[in-house]
Amino acid sequence: MTAVVRGTAGAPGLALGRIVRLEGPGGQPRVDVDRSGNPGERLATAQAQVAAHLEDLAAELRAEGKADEAAIFDAQALLASDRALADHAFLALLRMHVDVGARDVDVAAEDHFAP
Repeated sequence: MTAVVRGTAGAPGLALGRIVRLEGPGGQPRVDVDRSGNPGERLATAQAQVAAHLEDLAAELRAEGKADEAAIFDAQALLASDRALADHAFLALLRMHVDVGARDVDVAAEDHFAP
């Protein structure tokens, strides 16, 4: 299936991957999301999956002789696996969670950032 998506690109080049519209009518999710388990662990798993997928895309492009395009996905894979960004996302998750109070955020952050 081919889809045409119109918009403003952040940079010229290729866009590979599936498109998921996260909200449907009334703000209801269009995709099933497993919200069970620890949000921090789900975040870490998602980041690892995204990084691996981006690395695979880069390898495919490199194999096709598209080194410049592959470098874009290499950079995105590095961002997806950046620990400092992951830490900020983790804290944002804690703050958004309805059942988490300020003290719980501090305790969870101490556990998360412990060496």
